[in-house]
Amino acid sequence: MDDKDFELLENLFTRLSDDVGRKLEEQGEAFDRKLEKLSESFGRKLEEQGEVFGRKLEEQSEVFSRKLEEQGEVFSRKLDEQGEAFSRKLDEQSDNFQRWLGVQGDDFQHKLNLVVEGQQLLVERIDRLEVELKEEIRKVDQRVTILASDLSAHRKDTEAHGTVYRVKED
Repeated sequence: MDDKDFELLENLFTRLSDDVGRKLEEQGEAFDRKLEKLSESFGRKLEEQGEVFGRKLEEQSEVFSRKLEEQGEVFSRKLDEQGEAFSRKLDEQSDNFQRWLGVQGDDFQHKLNLVVEGQQLLVERIDRLEVELKEEIRKVDQRVTILASDLSAHRKDTEAHGTVYRVKED
């Protein structure tokens, strides 16, 4: 894997991390907007009820206060439940993402190890071939030297018998 591939992989991981961050922010913002709308809606309903019951408020202020507290507790419990559910889901997604990143990192490391191992094997093979090639060159050099000395001896022998044999050079 070359630097370009590594940079590409690094960019992909960065973009994935950015995308997850944006998604989480978007979900958080959507949840905030829903809570805000729910709060506004609840506020409007309270105002409407306040107008309707405004006339009766003096007579039933104790009953109304008790009901309002009960509804506030229910709303608070529901809001807490939703917040906890959202938090659990976010933790679950975060755990899943962390596991996925771990698996991807392990896979990437395994592939890098294979590349390094292959490179080491290739270097060892090249070293063995270099030794073998040097040995073969040495043997060929010895053979050429022996052949040259045999040829030289043969020529001297042929020249020594000049009347019988002649060396003709073109």
